[in-house]
Amino acid sequence: MNKIRILAILSIDGFFVPQKWQRSFGFDASQYEHFCRDADAVLTDKSEYKNLREIEQNCGIPVYAIQKDCSLVRNGESRSLIIDQLENEDKKTIVVVGNNRRLTSALLNKACANEIVICLFPLILGKGKRPFPALPEHLVWKVKSRQLYDIGITALFYIRKQE
Repeated sequence: MNKIRILAILSIDGFFVPQKWQRSFGFDASQYEHFCRDADAVLTDKSEYKNLREIEQNCGIPVYAIQKDCSLVRNGESRSLIIDQLENEDKKTIVVVGNNRRLTSALLNKACANEIVICLFPLILGKGKRPFPALPEHLVWKVKSRQLYDIGITALFYIRKQE
């Protein structure tokens, strides 16, 4: 079975934590590698793509940039893909990193995402971008595990609860 995991980096008040704040807590590419280590492909937005290229270089996991139309490109290739094509290319575990509300909304609406990892930073931003869109109906998730890191971040691992 294919697995799609959404990795969300959030403040206590539920906003996406920008890269500069992530780095101030010591959260960098090595932490992303930890959450992506069992992935067959990593999808991210254009702003995160440069930073996550290390995953491809260090771990050999292909990293794709998500375009505005939700197509995917890698290494500036002109060939664009969609997630369904990745799954057909035997990419069994796909990790979505970054704050791409359009893609997250599509994955949640189609019930394609089966895991969500929330890295909760001990930070209150007060404003910003929310990573999860409003959905037409509720989805129920179950806590699979949790982990507290020395740098003060809590990672919560959720799996979609089957109804």
